[in-house]
Amino acid sequence: MLIVVVWPTLRPTGYSTKNWQEAYLAFVKLIHKCEVMQGTTRPASFITEDCEASETDDILRDALKDGHTILHLNYKGLQQLPPLLLDKSFDKVKKLFLKRNRLTTLPASIGFLQSLTVLYLPSNNISSLPNEICELKQLECLDVSQNCLLSLPSNVGQLPNLEKLHLSSNALTELPEEIGQLQSLKVLIVTNNQLENLPETICRCMKLNTLHVDKNRLHRIPHELNKLRDLKELSLMGNLLTHIPMLLVANSSLTCVNITNNPYLVTLLGNSHQFGAIHSVYSNISGCGFRDPLDLGVKPRQIFKINNCRAVLPPQMKLIWPATDGIQQPYPLLELSLRACFKFKKLLNIQQLPDPILRVLDCPVAVCAHADCGVPIYTSSFAIAEQIKGPVNKVTLFHRKQCVPLLILRLLDQSFQL
Repeated sequence: MLIVVVWPTLRPTGYSTKNWQEAYLAFVKLIHKCEVMQGTTRPASFITEDCEASETDDILRDALKDGHTILHLNYKGLQQLPPLLLDKSFDKVKKLFLKRNRLTTLPASIGFLQSLTVLYLPSNNISSLPNEICELKQLECLDVSQNCLLSLPSNVGQLPNLEKLHLSSNALTELPEEIGQLQSLKVLIVTNNQLENLPETICRCMKLNTLHVDKNRLHRIPHELNKLRDLKELSLMGNLLTHIPMLLVANSSLTCVNITNNPYLVTLLGNSHQFGAIHSVYSNISGCGFRDPLDLGVKPRQIFKINNCRAVLPPQMKLIWPATDGIQQPYPLLELSLRACFKFKKLLNIQQLPDPILRVLDCPVAVCAHADCGVPIYTSSFAIAEQIKGPVNKVTLFHRKQCVPLLILRLLDQSFQL
């Protein structure tokens, strides 16, 4: 049975505002009863969704009486959570919506709502979250965007089922290292905060597919992000980035990377011929390269110039030589050691190495661009530079000088075949 009703927006003559609201609520309750008779699973609490005329206590009493599992308490002017809601009688509630109230904090007793899967709190005045929020073990979605958060609880990683975390438009200056413990996390939105860095532990969120960190103060992003093989969407718009991790280009799962309006990002670095043109991955690269990275305190040795192409090297890169340079320079011992460990990692018991070295071995800065080579690059390399269409240039890295002419010959052979 399908019921289609058009409810008039104008109040009929002779009806007071109170009578009109009562008639509206009675009408909606009648429609709900029809839906219940039809076996619908739509929660009965929808009858008061976002209706300022309804009293909070009335909603909670009705919800308790009828066993509602979804509560809509948006636009109620609440300065604190109603004591009745925090009674253990509501431990079956699964979704709680509290948008646009006046909440400044959450009580420790929020942990009583053990069945919560969705906690929706945008557009309040919340400055901190209690540690007890991490007792909500069934929580799948937490939205505290447009609040006044300065930090997150350090035990935020103790939410084993959390899939979506929305933190936009707060005052966060950092994310806790424990965020890497969120093994179920798929969506992380931290747009419009004051972050200067992302914790490297974020690379442990192996199910992460959407990461938005727009409008922060990021100078760099961890090159370990290339470990996130499910990552499809990465948005870094409006930051202070000087470079993009080169191996992100090799992440075949990425379908969109937005880096527009990063004025210190002068050049993209990558070994792109294996994975398609570097600029095909990046959805927007306008507004980049208008400021001198020296203004940010970038060391001059990190600014690499070749063939009128300027690039800002990742912090791990200490030496780089143009492929046209005939001067033979020895590789640093660290580079040779790391490459040897990587090459023989199946024979060596590298798990006994210190964790910092293991992380470096697992995530080099780049890989030799020669398709038949693929040797990892950690601290130094040879390079060629070329112009590409758009406002940025490209620097391609090779692990040894001999790989460069081999690559050029192979590309020439391909062009002749075409």
